Amino acid sequence: MRIKFVQSGGFGGLLKGCEVDAAVLGETERAGLQVLLDEGARRERSPGSRDLTTYDITVETGDQTLTLSFDDLTMPPLARSLLQALVARAKPLRP
Repeated sequence: MRIKFVQSGGFGGLLKGCEVDAAVLGETERAGLQVLLDEGARRERSPGSRDLTTYDITVETGDQTLTLSFDDLTMPPLARSLLQALVARAKPLRP
């Protein structure tokens, strides 16, 4: 399972991201990812909040691609440990 992660926005408008194989994630992060995938694709953004950091996670599972998108306020609790692991691996991206 391949994961593409992009973090954008926030006060400085930084753009960071990474691509990883799910196998490098810890058990807790993989379990959280599986629950999010079971819920299906989602796009939850807070209206009118300019300085929030947004997170886009695209997961390729061989036969399907799912995209999860949320910000600091709409982040599902199950995604917190997954996001911490992805943010730790993220590097600056060109806009």
